[in-house]
Amino acid sequence: MVQTYSNSNKIYSVDMMYTNKFKNEIDNNITVKITNVEETGVNHETGKKYTFDAVYLQLIGPTSEMGNVITYKEAEEIHKGLTEFLNTL
Repeated sequence: MVQTYSNSNKIYSVDMMYTNKFKNEIDNNITVKITNVEETGVNHETGKKYTFDAVYLQLIGPTSEMGNVITYKEAEEIHKGLTEFLNTL
């Protein structure tokens, strides 16, 4: 399934990778979507431009929606941190 989304006046075409719907602790319906996208960025120090695969993470609730594009390395660190954090509960 190919979808499009816009972010900062860019239009992206994406292949859906993961979608899950659930009820959170206060009984609200939440949807999590994680998709692979192609992104561009500039190295802060060198000014070198890059095109790379990235992760678009969305959390969609009944009254709000959050979305952010992060690099694969950033996604791996978030995964590692959340796994460690949730295993200590």
